[in-house]
Amino acid sequence: MILAVNGTFLLQQVTGVQRYAIELCAALAGECRGRHRILLLAPLPRSSARPQPPAPGIEVRWDSSRMPPAVWVQTRLPRLVRSVQADVLWSPANVGPVAVRRQAVTVFDAAVFASPEGYSWAFRTYYRRVLPLLGRRVERVITISDFSRDELVRWGVAPRAKVDVVPCGVSPTFRPDAPTAEWKSRQPYVLFVGSLEARKNLATLLRAWSLVAPGAKAGRRLLAAGGTSKVFGPAAGALTAGAFADVEMLGYVPDASLPGLYAGADLLVYPSLYEGFGLPPLEAMACGTPVLASNAASLPEVCGDAACFCDPRDASGMARALEELLADEAARKRLRLAGLERARGFTWRESARRLLDVLESSFGRSVTYPAAGGSGTLGASATAE
Repeated sequence: MILAVNGTFLLQQVTGVQRYAIELCAALAGECRGRHRILLLAPLPRSSARPQPPAPGIEVRWDSSRMPPAVWVQTRLPRLVRSVQADVLWSPANVGPVAVRRQAVTVFDAAVFASPEGYSWAFRTYYRRVLPLLGRRVERVITISDFSRDELVRWGVAPRAKVDVVPCGVSPTFRPDAPTAEWKSRQPYVLFVGSLEARKNLATLLRAWSLVAPGAKAGRRLLAAGGTSKVFGPAAGALTAGAFADVEMLGYVPDASLPGLYAGADLLVYPSLYEGFGLPPLEAMACGTPVLASNAASLPEVCGDAACFCDPRDASGMARALEELLADEAARKRLRLAGLERARGFTWRESARRLLDVLESSFGRSVTYPAAGGSGTLGASATAE
């Protein structure tokens, strides 16, 4: 089988969606070795530097046509899929070309329907139109939790029979002995990790933190790691402007620095209102950091009994939960051990196996396209139509 991958994620800043695509591509390459060929198709980046493929064994075909990624996906990518004679296209980052029926598209959640206020008008309008079109047309829709599958069905993105669940994994770089030297000067601290969008609910956490008694904080600061984006609504950026004596807004933290940031924290707080999966709690658990999470959406499903939970809309209740955990070293130790065990159950290799099962059962038969050559950089005329 020739598996083409929609590679637009290579040009994007790495957040949860891009991490899923990168890690799962790398794990898939290991599972496919000797069985299937992976071709990652992507537009040339604006800079001269080309991102490295996620793993050896993945061949990247750069398309030389220049156009916005959203336009490229819908107009150029279908032609390129045919030109490389792919049996199936996997689009791992929410959106794929509507014109390609033999496709599996990973849709992470239904947040643009359930929480539209968190996104810019252009972003939510595009997604709310394209996702149901994809759900009706493509052969398989992948999502990341049972909660998200229910949401995609509820909002009419895809029928239940068409949706498969392939959960996220945790990279081995997230471990208790991850180097924390970069963050030593900021310790002790409580940590928040998440994009600065409304549904991540940092505003309520800031209110809760202001209610925690100074004695309970015991000199700890709250560190908030996460960047903003033009796709988020206007409320997100306002969070960076406030002056909080014991809060530090770190901004976007690169992937390489995240394991140490988690490992150095006394506690991770993840108060999200709506989440398709929620990687930060699992990554924190893998680093031996206890977790206080929201009791909403997918988080109880993902965290199981390895986290404490709170109502994400109740700042006073969240403050009480923070005070109790910060004062109880034995409780944090129990969470630390339970979290390590929970995180071991989520690996990218197992996720890749589940994805490969879906692809092989749905697209295992081969398809013959008109012959078309090309490798490396695909010219603007390299099509089979």
